[in-house]
Order: sequence, then C-alpha cells, then structure tokens
Amino acid sequence: MYPQTSLIIINNERISRATRELLAFLRERGVVCYLAKAIESAEENSNDSIDIIFVEFAAFIAKKSELIRLAKNGEIPLLIISEKFEEKEKMEAFAAGATDYITLPFSDRELESKLAYYGRINYNKKAGRDIIEINPNDLYRITFEKAAIGIAHVGLKGKWLRVNQRLATMFGYTPAEIVNKTWWDLTYPEDLYLDSDLMTRLLAGEIDSYSLTKRYLRKDGSVFWGLLNVSLHSDTDGNPLYFIFTLQDETSRHLAELAKTKNQNNYTVVSWKV
Repeated sequence: MYPQTSLIIINNERISRATRELLAFLRERGVVCYLAKAIESAEENSNDSIDIIFVEFAAFIAKKSELIRLAKNGEIPLLIISEKFEEKEKMEAFAAGATDYITLPFSDRELESKLAYYGRINYNKKAGRDIIEINPNDLYRITFEKAAIGIAHVGLKGKWLRVNQRLATMFGYTPAEIVNKTWWDLTYPEDLYLDSDLMTRLLAGEIDSYSLTKRYLRKDGSVFWGLLNVSLHSDTDGNPLYFIFTLQDETSRHLAELAKTKNQNNYTVVSWKV
C-alpha cells in the first residue's frame, strides 16, 4: 500500500539523475507525482490530496518555515532527499521538523518500506482513524528508532519527555533512567548557559532553530562534546509545547581539531625560530 499522490520539490532548474529515478520509481508504483522547482509552485500544486512530500535538502533549508506549513505542521510526511547526506545535515533536518530522509541514489528496499509505512498512515487517516492526533509516536517511529543520532522531546522546563535509544546510550543511561533527569542535569556546568540567549529567541519566535557544540556529562561522570540542534514544536495557536533536540557525539572530531591546532601552533613556532 503506497501513498496515492506525492509532491517532489527541487531547488533549481536542473533535475538530477537520482531525482529523475525517484520520480520514475514512484510513478511505476502508481503514485501520482507533482514536480515543483520552487516553494511557490509547490504551494500552487499542493491540495488536500497530497499524501507525502519529498524535498531536496537545499530547498528545505532555504524555506523551512514555508515547507513545514505546506506539510500542515506534520500532518503530511515530509521526507528530505539528498545525494550527499552528512549526519549534521540529518540532525538539522530533524530539528527543523522533517519526518524522515532518503539518501540518493536510493535503495529500492528502503524506499519500498518507507512508502508502505507512510501509505499505511494515510490509509488509516483517510479511513477516519486519525492516528496522527491519537498516536503521534507512530508517525515518528522510524525517525526515533532508526536514526543514527540522538533525538529527544524536551519539556519547556528541561524535563526529558521522550528519548531514543541512541541518545540514552550516549549519556550511559537507559531511556527509562534518563527521563527522570532534566536536560540541565546532564549539561556540563560551565556550558549550561551557552545557548540561553538562543533558546530565548527561539521561544520568542525570532529564529526557527539553532545549533551549537558544548559539553555534556555521562552517567559515569565523564565528559563528552556534543553537537546540539534545537527547534520548537508549538500547537496550532502558536503556543510552545516542547523542544525537539538532536544530538551527535563530536568528541573524537573535537579532540582531533584541538590536536591539529596544537600541531599547527607548534609548527608555527618552529618556523618562526628558523
């Protein structure tokens, strides 16, 4: 069972070979596809019959707010497509409200399973079983369970509401243990207020999301560096409900950069002496 209609949004006039293959794949399976080269034309093609939206990463980053509205704030699955998908980009997409992602060139098996999954959601929704409202966890199951990064919903007062296994493991806790902590409990004390201004601006609606690298505390007391992306989920009236956090362990990369900087400084000193 597949979605009946889809909307594919690209970022420029050139359609890549991989995107053409995606388009052909969908059409071979009976999915009616609309192709838009800009958010404006996407809005013209968008209607109540759209079941799923595919959007190139560059287009998503450029027009995040408009695309989230186009996807009816999560009611329509929004899948990001990219030929080069770094972990940092996945984190940025999830933090900004993307439902899932597909790396091009795609795997037939992966795309088949995702189409079947989102098609089942649409079938239930159209049959009057509004699982998005009743059971939102089902909509984000793939994102939470399959992501190679830590993902969490965090209350406005810092309480963990929901975490995936990857994030819990990063801190050395089980998901059941970590929800008894707050975000502040696991942040390195000296870095606690590094993003306080950014969070204030996020709550005020001045920015859609933010990211930064800072230190965190594991259960055993050890410290690690993490790249954090934060966005805000609000109700239909614009009232903030909770934060969406994605986190990636950047310790190895950070230490490598420090070592590189140290070596460069040493080299500079030696060269100066010569």
